[in-house]
Amino acid sequence: DSDGNGVPEVRAGFSSSNYFDSEGEIEVGNWYHIAVVGKASGDMDIYINGILDSSATGFSATTEPEAIIIGADTGTELACFKGIIDEVAIFNRALADSEIRQVYRNLGRFSGNETGLVGYWNFDADEGDIVKDVSPYHNDGKLGDI
Repeated sequence: DSDGNGVPEVRAGFSSSNYFDSEGEIEVGNWYHIAVVGKASGDMDIYINGILDSSATGFSATTEPEAIIIGADTGTELACFKGIIDEVAIFNRALADSEIRQVYRNLGRFSGNETGLVGYWNFDADEGDIVKDVSPYHNDGKLGDI
């Protein structure tokens, strides 16, 4: 909620100063499928429940080896997501609209062998603060402040 109205929102970007927010409102207490697509052109799209919600241009991906942070803003703990995150996947290619809709219909579940899948954390195993990457790359993650 960057504008202070109490309505949760989806934010996508590469830093605390290079981001954009979703247009649609997210209601507390409901499950949502969120997909963010970054393209080589510098365009970024946010999809909510398989439908394109908002787009922005002028982004450039960082080449710095930084941690990927989901559900938090490193600038302030007040911006941390308070809820449940499940089924996180990262691809090395931009998924097409039809692929986003298919992922939504499949409830965000993957086999682990999809084309371009470089990270898939399904949060199914209880490993303490470690979340297992079940893609072929095995990039396990660390949960923060759980």
